[in-house]
This record gives sequence, C-alpha cells and structure tokens, in this order.
Amino acid sequence: MIAVRLYRSERREIIFGLPAINTTALRPAGMIVWSALLLVFLLGTFRATLVGLSDWYFRIGTQPEIERAIHYMPSNARYHYYDALAIEQNKPTSPDIARQFEQAVRLNPRFSDAMLAWSVELELAGQRAAAEALLDRAQDIDHLLRPSWALANFYYRTGNEAKFWAEAQNCFRLMSRTGVMEGRFALVPVFNLCWNVTQDPSTILTKAIPNDRVIQGYYLGYLLNTNRFEAAKQVAALLLPNAQPINQPFLFAYCNSMIALGEIASAVQAWNAMSASHLINFAPLNPAANVSLTDSRFSAPPTGVGFDWRVRVPESVRFRFTDGSPGYQFTFNGSQPEAFDLISEIIPVVPGRTYQVTSNAKADFDPSASGIRWSVWDYRSNHQIGAQGDGHLLKFAVPNNVSALELRLSYQRQMGTLMLKGDYDLNQVTLKQSP
Repeated sequence: MIAVRLYRSERREIIFGLPAINTTALRPAGMIVWSALLLVFLLGTFRATLVGLSDWYFRIGTQPEIERAIHYMPSNARYHYYDALAIEQNKPTSPDIARQFEQAVRLNPRFSDAMLAWSVELELAGQRAAAEALLDRAQDIDHLLRPSWALANFYYRTGNEAKFWAEAQNCFRLMSRTGVMEGRFALVPVFNLCWNVTQDPSTILTKAIPNDRVIQGYYLGYLLNTNRFEAAKQVAALLLPNAQPINQPFLFAYCNSMIALGEIASAVQAWNAMSASHLINFAPLNPAANVSLTDSRFSAPPTGVGFDWRVRVPESVRFRFTDGSPGYQFTFNGSQPEAFDLISEIIPVVPGRTYQVTSNAKADFDPSASGIRWSVWDYRSNHQIGAQGDGHLLKFAVPNNVSALELRLSYQRQMGTLMLKGDYDLNQVTLKQSP
C-alpha cells in the first residue's frame, strides 16, 4: 500500500508538475474544515426551523401565538408591532402597547407604521413633543400619504392651525400624485377635517386646496353633495376658465345644482364655459339675444344634464337617436300609458317676454289628432304656465319673476281615439321671442 501511494504521488508530480503532498499531515485540518461546515449547516437549519416555526405561530394571529413567535424570533420588528395591536384589542390601556411599538421601532428604525402607532401612545401619555418628533421622523422616511395624514390629524387635535393647513395641502398633493383617480384614496375625510377646523370657505380654498384641477374638481363635487353652494361657486370660478375634460362631471353637477336653486345666471355661465372649452358640443346660450334653446335640430344624443334635452318616455315607448334626419324617433306600440312626457328641456328666458314654439315632425298617424303637444312649466313648482296653440305651435308669456322654464313635449290620449301605434319623428323645434 505504501508503494502504491508513493507511486501515485510521484506520478502526480511528473504529470502536473506538482510536488507530492503528505496527505496524512492534512487529516486534522480537513476534519476542522468539515466540522466547521457541518456546524454552519446545522446552525442554518436550526435558524430556518425557528423562522418557520415563529412564522407559523404569527400567522395564527392571536395574541398568545404572536408572543410565541416573538419568543422564537425576538428580533423581528413586525412581530412586536402586531403584538401591540393584539394587546390593544384586548387591553386598550395596557402599557405594553407602547412598549411593543417602541421595540418594533428600535429593531427597525425605518418602520414608519410602528412610528405612527407609537406616536399615538405618546400623545395619549401627554408627550406631545415626542409624538410630533416621531411623526416628523416617519414622514422623512415614508413619503407617501399616511405620515402626512397622521400629522394633519395631530395638528388638528393639538390646535396648531398653521401647521395643519400645510399638512392638509400636502395630503391633497400626495393623493393627486399617487392614486386619487384610481380610487386608492378617499378625499372626503380630508375635506371634512378642513371644515372642522373652520367654516370659512375662502380660508380652506386658499390654505388647503392646491392649484390642482383634479383636487379642485373633487372638492367642487364634495361641496355640492354637502349643500355648500356659495363655497361651490368659488371653486367653479377657478375651474370654468379653460375647463378640462377631467372636471366635466363636476361641472355638469354644478350646472344642475344652480338650475335647481334657481341660480340661472350662474348655470348659464357654467354651460357657456363648457361650450367654450368644447366639453359640450352645443352653442352658448344668450336669452337676451333670443338664444334659449339647446340643440334645436336634435343633432346629438340627449345627455339629460344642464340645459340639454331629457328623455322621459316610459319603457313601453322606444326612443332612438339617429345621426341625421330624423334626430329623435319615438315608437308607440299601442300599450303605452294614456299620458306621459316624451322629452323636456330647461330653457333660460327673459322675464316678462312672450315666446313662440314651433316644431317639425312626421308620424305614421295624424299628428294633429295624436294628442302630442308642447307645454311649458315652472320647473321648480311644477305648475303649468298658461299657453295657446295646437300640437306643433305654442305661444306663452313668461312671468315677471321667472328666468327659466321647462319646455315639455307630452302625450295625452284624446277622448274617443285609439292608443297611438307607429313612429313619431321629431326633426326640429324653434323657440323665439314674439311681439
């Protein structure tokens, strides 16, 4: 055996140019290396086992299991954070809540969620300066919404109005950049908080609402939904010049609200601004210049908003818009109700003036005996205004205190006639002041 080993050693030296190695001398060193590798492997396996076991306990989610997870992995900041939350559910006044949040921050100095939670505990303990410092630290680390929102609430609770406005505006900017359009954030709580600080709409508009059309549009919608119409007028005044498509639904809602309130001048102003910005494909309205009717040739599908046409037919009557002549077509199947409205439109008018309505229509039946008639109403009181004429001619006088009316095309089955059956095609309607 010895001769063979020497021979192999000599052969290795001849072939590879390497000196012969005394393998017997290397045995202790090899044993040390292998022992070290085995120890590393065993330690790694042990740690992996601890990690898996602690994670299994943590995922159960109850406080005892989370604390077992901490027992196996005390350096995991997330475990301490969720342990504090679990304690808070069971014992809201326990001092362990703050201690666990604090431990989570110490283990992970960039754990912003733990900082925000710990700041609340510090504030409740009367340590406002420490709480504010922790919130500032969280904001320096996490540039998303939560730290800024937490600071805004902190300044609201502590009465620091100057810092509140800055943080509220920062919240709006962050929301606009990071997902308000995708529905990730709700703006209403921030709007509510601003109105809790002050009831002065000018202060909120100048100090909290940024020069951002997205936020301004949502704010206009909020003001309309909360019946703050005077404040809404201020925001609309910012949006209407060079109105953008993103603001169209809010401006439509504003126009509808102004009509409902009887603020016709404001409604016409909004409507014409949208026309100038090509948000609507209709010409501007000018009642003083005898321009009070929108889409008199029925050239576009009715939107049902603002001063456009509204379709009001029951389900038994089919309505169809055609891009050409006729514009609006109504199909009666003979089973419709005996009285209902087909279409209507709010028309701005000049008080005290007399107007005349005429229309062109074709039908599968005799239009003059069909029971289809134009009428005019006070849209706020739903009272009909006295008028004269037949089915396609109407003459009426505007009351002195009225600046808008509702023009309706209605059906009323005539005595001794059968229910209508067939198509009624409406091509054009005109509205003009008459002597």
